[in-house]
Amino acid sequence: MTQGDDSSPATVPDSVRKARLVEAMQKEVLAGGRIEAQGEFNAVIRFGKPVNHILHLLLTIVTGLWALVWILMAIENHNTNYAVTLIVNEYADISRQSSRFMDREVGSWLDA
Repeated sequence: MTQGDDSSPATVPDSVRKARLVEAMQKEVLAGGRIEAQGEFNAVIRFGKPVNHILHLLLTIVTGLWALVWILMAIENHNTNYAVTLIVNEYADISRQSSRFMDREVGSWLDA
């Protein structure tokens, strides 16, 4: 490489990065995800359906035997729930990371 030859990729404007994030989020939502949190250049998309624990508690109190169904649903839900983190870097490249054991509190890193 000669002096003055800058072959590193150029950064893109923030508007392009934001547009790329929106496109990636749309693909994830079309695949069945729901947007849990969104920052300027990152987002968390959650897949799977949450268990309605209040409803199952009421059904368990009324029937007594519903606890077995509730336990099975909670186990199945745990195995099928996962989150995808999308991050757009300064070159508008999208990083997609999948996590099954992600904390519910994702807002703190979105502010960073």
